[in-house]
Amino acid sequence: NGASDDDIYRMRAKELNPQAASRLAEVDREEQVWKQRISVYLAARAKILKDKADAPESERQAALSELQNAQFDVDERRRLAAYEQ
Repeated sequence: NGASDDDIYRMRAKELNPQAASRLAEVDREEQVWKQRISVYLAARAKILKDKADAPESERQAALSELQNAQFDVDERRRLAAYEQ
């Protein structure tokens, strides 16, 4: 909590080894990128749902599918439901 990336790396390198610490740092970076992508997606999703509140359900679903297809690959789209709750 509140530790810098360098502090975390050094702690992990001490407890594990430098290679493992580097791999874990990469996982942390990937997770950060994923969370940012989800944040952007959820904001765009909320806008679609608001803008198309009076539209037919099929139109809303088509717009959401288009958004998902534009921002995520097939495997990533499987994970989206967990973030849409």
